Amino acid sequence: ILDIWLQRISYHIDSDIEYKETLCSIVSGAHDKPHEHVWNSEWITDNNFKNIVMATTFIDSEKLEDCEPVIPEDEVVLYPYDSDYDYEEEEE
Repeated sequence: ILDIWLQRISYHIDSDIEYKETLCSIVSGAHDKPHEHVWNSEWITDNNFKNIVMATTFIDSEKLEDCEPVIPEDEVVLYPYDSDYDYEEEEE
């Protein structure tokens, strides 16, 4: 998970940094067939379904490009404890 966070922070600074985490190497485009490194599809017997599953992208490039190098607080705070936190805003 640490590699994922480091890549999240560094992606817009240098997207070519290599990390050991499989998902990170998929984001950086290191695999021609990324699904084979994430999903175990051996149990799927229907080849048409397997092909659809394996062809479906799971990296949202638009979201990735929209990520800011400085991670906003609302992306990391699970349980706000700060007195400045607006609970009413969260309910909307």
